[in-house]
Amino acid sequence: MENHKFDRVFITGDQHGNTDNIIYLNFKEKLSENDLVISLGDFGVPYWSAKKKTKLDMETFELFNQFHTNFAIIQGNHSKRFERVKWFKQTKFCNGNSFYFQKYPNFHFLQNGEVYTINDMNFLVIGGGYSVDKYIRIAKGWTWEPEEKLNDEEKSKIRNLISANVNYDFILTHVAPLELQPTWLFLDFVDQSTVETDEEEFLSEIRQKINYKAWFFGHYHSDYIVGDKEYLLYNDYVQITKDNILGLDSLHKNPLKK
Repeated sequence: MENHKFDRVFITGDQHGNTDNIIYLNFKEKLSENDLVISLGDFGVPYWSAKKKTKLDMETFELFNQFHTNFAIIQGNHSKRFERVKWFKQTKFCNGNSFYFQKYPNFHFLQNGEVYTINDMNFLVIGGGYSVDKYIRIAKGWTWEPEEKLNDEEKSKIRNLISANVNYDFILTHVAPLELQPTWLFLDFVDQSTVETDEEEFLSEIRQKINYKAWFFGHYHSDYIVGDKEYLLYNDYVQITKDNILGLDSLHKNPLKK
């Protein structure tokens, strides 16, 4: 599928193993096997184990596979590292490195620091992020991924990448650059002084050095037009073409922007 052309390309937010958003998207758009749905992290699989496939991971695949379409998924903060999943295989997808599970080859797990050419548009992917409920998860014995954030090797790779090319159509990240964080959505019970923001700071550094048409991120569980060309997605979705972004009118406006 290195040079595959899709009929339509949609972008939506975190799924967390729940198909409600895709049910809505499918109801509105009638998804087909020639469409692509991009999820901005925390898709819901691989969630339970990197060493072996679990019943719950397989059930999640089955839930989403009922839509008979293609998914491209970036790393969130609540998923296993794609490159660490022993039951995944590495492949090429739209000119970039990616991973897949053999039984469900229509699910493409994208690699940090890769550029994908989809319908003649290029997408820079930078996944990962910090879990603000990290210490709650650890205390309660819930699943937490120690490698949830970008590592130094990935940051170096991305810096080298943008030193060679500063022009991109779309940027796909899980969290936002520091200055674009939707602070009005921050959780009241989280002490923000304990939250690590080195990934957001890194994204700010990258943002200052590149040109792009639009930047999409998830993670904050809402749908907003955050900046002039930066968008937060969760329940909603947009359709993108070479010349247009359809569906922006349904997103909330930034309450802090004058």
